[in-house]
Amino acid sequence: MQIDFDATRSQRAFYRALLFDLRRQMPANLPLSVTALASWRSYDDWLRGLPIDEAVPMFFRMEPDRRRAPASLAGFRIHEPLCQESVGISTTDAWPPDIAGKRIYLFPDDGCITTEYA
Repeated sequence: MQIDFDATRSQRAFYRALLFDLRRQMPANLPLSVTALASWRSYDDWLRGLPIDEAVPMFFRMEPDRRRAPASLAGFRIHEPLCQESVGISTTDAWPPDIAGKRIYLFPDDGCITTEYA
C-alpha cells in the first residue's frame, strides 16, 4: 500500500499518527510505502522512525531551482536510507540519470494540477 501525502511541517504529527494507526491495522506481510518530497530525502530526516518499508523519492514537479540542480550537488543527494531503493518519475519531466537497479514508480502527468469532485 502506498500513501501519497505531501505533509507540511504542521501536518507531520497527524501524518505520523495516521501511518502508525494504519500499520497496526494492516496485514503484517503487506508493505507500507510513502512518497517523499525532495527535502524529505535530502536534508530533512523526519521519516526516520516511521512504520514504513520504503519512501519513494519523487523526481518531478520539484521546485524550479532543485529541478535544474545537478545530482552531484550535496543538498540534492539522497541521504535518507528509506529512499535508496526506489524512485518516482513522471511521464513528462526529465528522469534522473541514476535509476538503474531501482524500483520505479511511474506517475502519468499531464503537467497540470487538477482537482475533480464527483
